[in-house]
Amino acid sequence: MAYLGVALFVGVYLIWFYWNRARKLREAGGEDEFGQRIWRRQFGLAPGERMLQYFNAEMYIGPLRPDVSPSTTERVLSAMAGHGYRGALAAVALTDRGRLAIAIEQGEDTTLEDRVANYTGEGMGMDPLAIYGSPKPSVRRGEQVFAGDPKYPATTQAPLRPGMDGRVARFHLLHVESPHAQPITIWVEPLGAEALLNWARQHGSAGLAETRREPLRWTAAE
Repeated sequence: MAYLGVALFVGVYLIWFYWNRARKLREAGGEDEFGQRIWRRQFGLAPGERMLQYFNAEMYIGPLRPDVSPSTTERVLSAMAGHGYRGALAAVALTDRGRLAIAIEQGEDTTLEDRVANYTGEGMGMDPLAIYGSPKPSVRRGEQVFAGDPKYPATTQAPLRPGMDGRVARFHLLHVESPHAQPITIWVEPLGAEALLNWARQHGSAGLAETRREPLRWTAAE
């Protein structure tokens, strides 16, 4: 009977989910507009702002950024428990208003409203982390920023994950910095890394992160 109850619950939820999604699609004016509404929520974009390019990413944790990495004690305790650490999953986007946005996977300080949105089909499991507008921030390759550091990760230590083009590749380390915001060091898929570097070079200058979630946090990997 317990299995029957679970199956019934799942069936009712799926029926409601797809009915609700169809209703939201109609209200938004189609799939494209509905998708843009989800991106606006994920990245904290302005009303009417549209996401043009989207790339997979992962927050860097490690000796290059001890300020946003787990402590030695936390690492030892985690190793004793049989766990490791990885950076939080992230995403980067370029918008039609010439802005760069970064989102990070949801964590302890995610609101209940945002958690519920995932179950209603209006969330993607990420929260806004930062938005950079004009003047633009400095976006540089990690090897340029941390040149000569003996603890710089080897190529084989870079995350090996699928990009938005479907190909599995080693991600590239980028460092995003503006005068009045905590710098962000982030792994980005190859195509995304090139897109962000090109974006920053176009009339680029160090600017202020318009929105930022505090603090930058690491995420424990299971």
